[in-house]
Amino acid sequence: MRSRIDVEQVEKYRVVCGYECVMNKGIPSCFMEHYFNLPIILAITRNDFPLSPLGLIHIKQKIKQLIDLDYLKRRSFNCEVIVKELQPVEKGVEVTIHMKVVANNSLIWTGELTLLSRNKRVIQKNYRRTAEVNNRLNQELSDETVTVNLSKNLGLSYAKVSGDFNPHHLWPFTSKLLGYKKPIAHGMWTLSKAIAIVCEEDKQTNLNKQHEIVATFKRPAFLPGTCKFEYTKQYTSDKRLFEIRVSDAKTGIPHLQASLTI
Repeated sequence: MRSRIDVEQVEKYRVVCGYECVMNKGIPSCFMEHYFNLPIILAITRNDFPLSPLGLIHIKQKIKQLIDLDYLKRRSFNCEVIVKELQPVEKGVEVTIHMKVVANNSLIWTGELTLLSRNKRVIQKNYRRTAEVNNRLNQELSDETVTVNLSKNLGLSYAKVSGDFNPHHLWPFTSKLLGYKKPIAHGMWTLSKAIAIVCEEDKQTNLNKQHEIVATFKRPAFLPGTCKFEYTKQYTSDKRLFEIRVSDAKTGIPHLQASLTI
């Protein structure tokens, strides 16, 4: 699918995800994910797609930015989607979707999105384990901690800049249709916000350079709510590694674990 960068939309995205105070003023690498909304919907609703598209849960994400994405402001680019691995797991079946952004025959950005089709028999068992695991995680030390309030309208605000209008993110009545007591924050907002916080707190982090993001989405963050964003950092002569964790500020329930390597 052929696309072009909408600079005004990029700026709105930066505001919603918290990049307005970040020194790097380029296109956030997480922003590119939204160009794949339609291709992914078309892929998972094909007659030959082996899983039901209803109830698929976004559980993992990988992003690799190869060059400064501002390169794309001056030219159109292709978005390519390939549905690959289908893997039985304890919780159900996982499917991995590979994404590529190509411009002038050059690879600019890649992503891997993993979706889970749940086996309902293991859901309650896994939820009961959560509190004990969270208490252990929260005792780990972090270099930086930032607390963020999530407004009740966050899901709708992010939907407007990302194009992801899945109903469980929007209003209480639409989230209940999909089994959630309240709207939940988009996982990609949580990830993008976490990256923005790292860059705001660590001024030497340059997202315009080549970097890689690896993320696992945990329990949903209900709206409104308050989250704790934490990270540790390790520097070597040629790399900077940030380990990120996002959890509920009151209960410690984990929402996201991720890493950023630059």
